[in-house]
Amino acid sequence: MNMKPFIDPQTGIRGLKPVGWTRGIYGLWERASDQSMLLQRGIPNMTTEQTKALIHMYDLPRLPERTGRHKTAAFEWDLYKVETKGPADETFVVEAALVQAGKWAYIVLLAASTAAYPGLHEQVFLPALEALEPVYTGAEAARIAKERSKEYADTVRTVRDYMKCSLTVETGWVSDQMKGLAMPPSQKALEPDSELIPLPRPDPSVLKKPDILACIADRKSRRKYSLENLTLDELAYLLWATQGVRKALPSGRHYRTVPSAGARHSFETYLVIQHVEGLKTGVYRYQPFDHQLVYLFTAENLPEKMTALASEQPFVGNSAVCFIWSSIPYRMEWRYGIESERVILMDVGHLCQNLYLAAESIGCGTCGVGAYEQAALDQFLGLDGRDEFVIYLAPVGKVPQVQEE
Repeated sequence: MNMKPFIDPQTGIRGLKPVGWTRGIYGLWERASDQSMLLQRGIPNMTTEQTKALIHMYDLPRLPERTGRHKTAAFEWDLYKVETKGPADETFVVEAALVQAGKWAYIVLLAASTAAYPGLHEQVFLPALEALEPVYTGAEAARIAKERSKEYADTVRTVRDYMKCSLTVETGWVSDQMKGLAMPPSQKALEPDSELIPLPRPDPSVLKKPDILACIADRKSRRKYSLENLTLDELAYLLWATQGVRKALPSGRHYRTVPSAGARHSFETYLVIQHVEGLKTGVYRYQPFDHQLVYLFTAENLPEKMTALASEQPFVGNSAVCFIWSSIPYRMEWRYGIESERVILMDVGHLCQNLYLAAESIGCGTCGVGAYEQAALDQFLGLDGRDEFVIYLAPVGKVPQVQEE
């Protein structure tokens, strides 16, 4: 295993990184062949106790106990190790080293299968630990930490303001609806010679859990899926439950199975389909007014592609079908102007909750995903990233017979 020197001013460290591993977010590196992961980063304004919570990223049954100490040229580290379940229920070892120096906490963490762990411990974890040292020290480290804290606080205040209602505040803007401009289309137009797949109407026979109380009580985020196919009836039901059109008026106003501010419905539904009976693998778009799919394209190595686009989250690539919702903001801006972004975010929550409950009712699981590679995913779907862009995704698959809490 080759290791290469690196320096990362953003996370405040320099050290060694494994060659051939993919860079993720927040100082994370992953080996695609077996989902082994290495995390290295410095975190300003955090204690080691707070940093220890990062280890919970790996769905641990408990926070690990300290197993020892390790002295390097830069630090004396506290060591932790625990076993957990990794991809495909394989047992993974999670090993971490934590240390605090002034206003900064530092972490080096390895997650690997029991088979891969001994070699990676010697060839990756220990060399990374020995080499890691801070970019900032002394007064400079304190100054950077203080600046980062202020930047974060300012950003939080700004973002919080976006959450506040401004519809009742006197401003100079006039919406395009007020100007008498035409309502934008509520569904994307089809390309000539599009390949269309009609969908069956929702049928109660697909329900395995028709009790709404049970669906609400049992709903949870599920990241483990079996290899069983969804039926076309089940997929049609999930699409109807999330974006189905209940009533369309001649004026263009319409009502769906989910609420939307002013009935504006800014979303398009894209599907990455891998295991649905009667449908070939590929990317589709749902046409809610016609209750049909339009086939768009396919791509090689879709499981790996989707895992990478979802910031290296393997359960996204392992799903039977992944729902990807884009927003066309002007559909909402036509009526609500600068207030639109706030209510669009509300609307997408309504939509995904319907998917959770509908999936639960047919023996499927889902998990809303907000961490993804924005520009790459937009490009993958052919979106311009400005007037239409991805806003949320949720993989769906059949729930395995034995589920762990």
